[in-house]
Amino acid sequence: MNEKYFLKLFKANKQIYFFVFCFIFFFFTACQKEAVEESTNNLETINSATPLTSLIKRVAMVETNRDNFIDHSNYFKVNFPYQITVNNSLMYINSENDYLAVQNNINAHNDDDDEITFNFPINVTLFNYSTRNIQNQVAINNLIDEGIHSTDLFKISGIKVNYPITINSYNTENQILNSTSIQNDLKLYNFLNGISNTQLLSLSYPLSIKDFNNQNMLLNSNLEFENQIKNTLDNFSGNNPVNTDFNQIITTGSWKINYYYRNSDFTNSFDTYTLYFNINHTLTAIKNGLIYYGNWSIMQAGIEQKFTIHFASPLFTNLNENWTVFEFNPNNLHFRNRISGSNQTDYLNFQRVN
Repeated sequence: MNEKYFLKLFKANKQIYFFVFCFIFFFFTACQKEAVEESTNNLETINSATPLTSLIKRVAMVETNRDNFIDHSNYFKVNFPYQITVNNSLMYINSENDYLAVQNNINAHNDDDDEITFNFPINVTLFNYSTRNIQNQVAINNLIDEGIHSTDLFKISGIKVNYPITINSYNTENQILNSTSIQNDLKLYNFLNGISNTQLLSLSYPLSIKDFNNQNMLLNSNLEFENQIKNTLDNFSGNNPVNTDFNQIITTGSWKINYYYRNSDFTNSFDTYTLYFNINHTLTAIKNGLIYYGNWSIMQAGIEQKFTIHFASPLFTNLNENWTVFEFNPNNLHFRNRISGSNQTDYLNFQRVN
């Protein structure tokens, strides 16, 4: 058989050869995708909706509470330099070193109003790194009110990431693998804030953090990271909400489920219901005029608060768990449930409707 014979044979059967080539290409591409996704899943992946993603993003937010005695808000911080008048005394604030002089002025007398006014304009940075120029007292009052009514969750203080850290990502849509070195809080916040719902992330462990006692700690898993954040929320005073009365918060207004995870994300099965938690510990869920009845309870179990809901309707059977309160504020209620004897963790989040 000579070269001309093979060329003639190829031309006669080139469509068959092309089909075989495509089949082999797509077969190995699909196998590669499956292998990568399986490998990525085994590395404790998180995504844009995972609670840990939001928690880490909040760790990386702007530290806004250090000047609360001046601006009375966790929603933003006032950028240096600026001027304020305290009890008729003009004071120049060029850095945090000047805070002590302000506090001494406030504490100097018990018979004054301790009134603080800004010399406008001022520039502020919000918890999410955005900035605004504030021209007058009305504008700053409006900004404070915006923060009070915001459903956003603000900075988690008392835990610092020791950089650099590495985050590996895999995009399930285009099958692109990336490894990103993160150098500071701003880059970590922007990275997590910019991920799409087709990206899977894997933190490179071990990673180092500094806790609220200024001690370095090594974390080796997502669960250890989440538990350390939970410990910080519970025990570092800088994270305590203004209103810590759980019963008062949950029985005021109405709520919706904005995240429910049980082996998979089932939020869309429940996010169209409006829920009311009544003072007498009854519970109603309303959708399209249909009303479903249940009850709820909250109790202290050691150092944890246990939250239980129970609906009679089978539509809500999966919600009928003994949840642990993870954190709460006037606009958000977050719960989780570690299933004993397994690696499974369920999550349930409520957000205030009104």
